[in-house]
Amino acid sequence: MPENGRKNRTQEAIFVHRIDYELDAKIVGKPVYLPSEAMEHVIARHVLGEGLDRKTKTTFYPVGQKVKGREIPGVMKVEEIVYYIDEAVKEGKPRLEEDKIVIIYEFDEPEKTGINRLKVVLKEVKGDFGIHFEVLTAYPISGPYVPLYEDGRWVR
Repeated sequence: MPENGRKNRTQEAIFVHRIDYELDAKIVGKPVYLPSEAMEHVIARHVLGEGLDRKTKTTFYPVGQKVKGREIPGVMKVEEIVYYIDEAVKEGKPRLEEDKIVIIYEFDEPEKTGINRLKVVLKEVKGDFGIHFEVLTAYPISGPYVPLYEDGRWVR
């Protein structure tokens, strides 16, 4: 062992830890997972606004953040996004669009979340242990506190 008491690390010993959250929801009786990279995308894009100049249209979760000089109301907490994704998958009606499963979920009480409609996009995954579904992205479509950034400016 080196003098500082640490073991030498080889390239083989370094790995990336991936977390998949299994949602309570099921699609055709199959489990649905929210992979960490999908949640990272949701936070980066639809909370922090990363890549706004590369996309023509983006909506935001109302969690009290500031994006491109605009204060977005804090109607919900960032931690609640996973709960609402799960609710949308559990209660929404999935439909097939090309090779993806799309769910548009309408909230009964949009004043609680600031969101009227939430879109969740999933893909089917066939693995060694059978079929499951994974969330690719999830974002608010509309709502009293859902701002829209389009073509380099705030539209609503």
